[in-house]
Amino acid sequence: MGHSKLKIFLAGSLILLGNMLSECIAQEVPGIEKLTEVNGSFQQINEIQQDSIGNLWIASDDHVQRYNSFFSEFYSQFKGMPDNIGKINTLFIDSQNRIWTGTENGLYRFNPEKNTFVIIPSERANTKTNVQQIAEDEFGKIWVGSNSGIWNYTRNLLVLISPFPSKQSVNDLAPVNGRIVFGTSKGLFSLNKNSGQYKKIPLLSYKDFNIRSILFTGEYYLIGTQENGLYKTDNNFSNPEKIYSLPYSTQKVPIADISLDKAGNVYLASKGDGLLILNKNLKLASHYLQQENNNLSLSDNSLNGLFLDKYNTLWVSTESGQINSINLKQNNFEFLRHDPKKYSSLADNFTTAIEEDKNGNVWFGTRQGLSVWNRSSDSWQHLKNLSFKYQSNIPDIIRDLQADDMHMWVATFNDGVYKININTFLRAQYSTDALNKTGLQKVNALLVDINKNVWAGGEDGNLTRISPNNEIKSFSLRGVSAMAQLANGDILAAGKNGVFNIHTGANTFQPIKKLDPNTKNLPYFNINSISETLAGEIVLATEGAGIVVYDPDAGSVKVINLKSGLPSNRIQGLLIYGRNEVWAGTNKGLVNFVIEDEPTIRVFDKDDGLLSAVFTRGSFAQLDNKLAFGTLKGVSVFNPNKLKSKPETVPNILFGSLKVRSKEDGTKSLANFNSGKKLKLETDQNSFHIKFYGMTPGDYSQLAYSWKLEGLDSGWSEPSIQNEANYANLAPGNYTFLVRAKKANGPWSAVKEVSMDIASPWWASTGAYLLYGILLLALIGIPFYLFRIHKKKENKAARSKFYSGLYQEIGTPLTILLTSLDTIAEEDSKTKHRLKKYCK
Repeated sequence: MGHSKLKIFLAGSLILLGNMLSECIAQEVPGIEKLTEVNGSFQQINEIQQDSIGNLWIASDDHVQRYNSFFSEFYSQFKGMPDNIGKINTLFIDSQNRIWTGTENGLYRFNPEKNTFVIIPSERANTKTNVQQIAEDEFGKIWVGSNSGIWNYTRNLLVLISPFPSKQSVNDLAPVNGRIVFGTSKGLFSLNKNSGQYKKIPLLSYKDFNIRSILFTGEYYLIGTQENGLYKTDNNFSNPEKIYSLPYSTQKVPIADISLDKAGNVYLASKGDGLLILNKNLKLASHYLQQENNNLSLSDNSLNGLFLDKYNTLWVSTESGQINSINLKQNNFEFLRHDPKKYSSLADNFTTAIEEDKNGNVWFGTRQGLSVWNRSSDSWQHLKNLSFKYQSNIPDIIRDLQADDMHMWVATFNDGVYKININTFLRAQYSTDALNKTGLQKVNALLVDINKNVWAGGEDGNLTRISPNNEIKSFSLRGVSAMAQLANGDILAAGKNGVFNIHTGANTFQPIKKLDPNTKNLPYFNINSISETLAGEIVLATEGAGIVVYDPDAGSVKVINLKSGLPSNRIQGLLIYGRNEVWAGTNKGLVNFVIEDEPTIRVFDKDDGLLSAVFTRGSFAQLDNKLAFGTLKGVSVFNPNKLKSKPETVPNILFGSLKVRSKEDGTKSLANFNSGKKLKLETDQNSFHIKFYGMTPGDYSQLAYSWKLEGLDSGWSEPSIQNEANYANLAPGNYTFLVRAKKANGPWSAVKEVSMDIASPWWASTGAYLLYGILLLALIGIPFYLFRIHKKKENKAARSKFYSGLYQEIGTPLTILLTSLDTIAEEDSKTKHRLKKYCK
């Protein structure tokens, strides 16, 4: 026995000695990613730019590609560009979001309405303008460098400001204040914008340099050369000096591009020596190179250009036509990862347990055994297989860890439980075939209670309690995957069969009926962790039902799940931070919220700096003021207070395509229509399918969309990951489609809209209704008119008949009377005549 112990002691000593001699490493990860969706589309990349929406515009010799993670669109002489465009040299997006491209046959600008590039006419129509560089000054004026001189864009015309006496290549162009600084194969020059005159700027009095790149930092210029390294000069070019902090290998290769971030760090793209990062004091901070068998390295050491976008992502284009990206956002996460070339790193990225011992060392359970991290020296040691009985290269599968003074208790899924001395690594085994026999071989969960009893639960054996004096007692409870001791001393054991309470000092357990799994309210198939808040609430991390909060005093159960705003109902691990703040790892991101009636849930994923949004079961711990959670790509460590203060990302909505369906013409696709545009549709174009995308860097599956069609829908749709909508058989009229997006429970984006006017059929148009009105009036008026005419005829006939009858009745007697009167009057006249005659 003594000989055996000596062997164990010597083995432990050798491990410690080897660890002391091992190299300490900083667990930093190069954040280089390959844009695999685009890589392979180009033989050479000349320029990368990003528009205000988030589209990447990539220029190569023969085409331009627009890419936005959801789809790509190509522009070339076959589509979207004139036939005679020639070689494409550069691409530029100005402050007004206008997209320009410079070619060997002139300057072109993108027309979004027609989805094509159109040429900008030159004042010198007979002069071939080989546009090599495009830039914008502080007043928004566009300046162009060509092999024939310096031009600018004025009133939709390309105007020559200063011609060159002989043709030369303009490699870079930098408008600064009242001058245009440009570099050519013949040196560095400064153009006065007012006079149009330029002069040469010597970096060295005895030599002309081939200038490849120019950057004005706001205080001084950085000048990259073809084969003479990097130079710095003040605003007046009075004191040029060479930067000697670059490696010797960089001094003799072209510095193709220079970029600057907000912190003052300088990025250099070299043709042959990779990417170099200088701090604000121009001292070398990092040097990225291509490395074989390393997916996190550059695709190529020969780089063409750099572009730092508004999301603080640095895009790197290589000479071999590849695009790499580096996330430069301030990251609140630290990472512990496996490095196959380093002993001093995690044994495996997939961790299953985290626990800190009394000495301050952190133990990690992995699929490759145990890893122990000494934080003070940043050194590591590993125990692949814990058994001394069987010499095996098969690693132990660690499921849980629990610290107990000078020991670490280790639950394995293949070899029972081990008790390990944290200083000497001497260990004792508890299993079905060990000296300390238990009924457990596959152990899932451990707990050390306040009385130093060790509880072990697993798949195929009873719950087991190991007392400090090594007395072993079993309880007829199986399928245990999580345990915890409450503030009142009770032990909770939980798993696929529910939650069970073992009262202090009792040897029996009772199920908590309200927490039994059921398909209606608690559809979980396992419980991964148990926690207790300071208020005495029990919080369960479940597989399938989300997060369950149980108040034992009130007997109430609250479920926080997908409907509440969680990204997933599969909770891999959970910690209570402070009084009632929850941090939980899911298979779709890290979750944070405060337990209350309607919690505001925030989700962190790759966009927030995580290497992976998929967390591993049981791998979580609080380390001082930081929290550690295991993911598929290693352990993420963070300060929760700093992480919460990080601003949330708001998506930018982009419309993809609108497909309008009609009976006569079938499906018609409309692309590149802008938000706010009004579409005129025919009567039978009353069904449509629209796609939309939320533009954010990171994991797009985390976005939720909501939309409505004004004129039809009464309210917004329920948030979902669906990014398309269908409407059919719409009545004629005016409609407006509105859509918005958000990240998990983040704020909603600005609403984007597209309006459409579906024309009425000819028989329902305004003109038709006017005609219908006229016809209706005619239908009403003509009978009335005919009736009036008929009535008039009747009245006339009646009057005629009346007058005729009246004439018959009165006319004849009156005629006789009048005749008689006339006769009497005539006789009277004769009588008077005779009397006069007789009187004479």
